[in-house]
Amino acid sequence: KSKSIFNYKFPIDGKVVILLGIESEGIPAGLLQVLDDCVEIPQFGILRSLNVHVSGAILIWEYIKQLAMKSDNTITGTGAPN
Repeated sequence: KSKSIFNYKFPIDGKVVILLGIESEGIPAGLLQVLDDCVEIPQFGILRSLNVHVSGAILIWEYIKQLAMKSDNTITGTGAPN
């Protein structure tokens, strides 16, 4: 079951692998079975497809944002709570 990127908290203290599927087919079923988490980027409207490079950029941006917020919170005591 996928988790919305709006509510997903990346594991900041460990290693993260972002696996992107083929645009027309997605991630192969065999690989889905070995994932710890599956993150979805919700979309509105009739079309439910983003280019794979756009999806990757959104996920990396969110990961870096959370990492930066964690770093700010740890070092200075500021930033968003975890």
